[in-house]
Amino acid sequence: MKSASPASSAHTPLMQQYFAIKAGHPDTLVLFRMGDFYELFYDDARKAARLLNITLTQRGESAGAPVIMAGVPAHALEQWGLGVSPDSIRPPPVSATRGWSGSHLGFQHPV
Repeated sequence: MKSASPASSAHTPLMQQYFAIKAGHPDTLVLFRMGDFYELFYDDARKAARLLNITLTQRGESAGAPVIMAGVPAHALEQWGLGVSPDSIRPPPVSATRGWSGSHLGFQHPV
């Protein structure tokens, strides 16, 4: 399963935001706070699903390809081991500033 190309301007605003943050943290699992969940996308989602035995799924499309994702409830972030992972990768939780439809959500945690 190939990851989506970060260079595509055809991505949704949410995925554009994800790829912009991911570019600055290529070796880090990037978690997006979306409502009551922290979501991981594409290769981050695949890795988290494998390491933490969480469900890998997909939702909608971005740039014509399915958005591969996995998530954990925000209240259970530490329970899932996302403070320190087995690979010593420390994920920076960030909040999406755009929703799936591109609507402005208005907040972002610094990475």
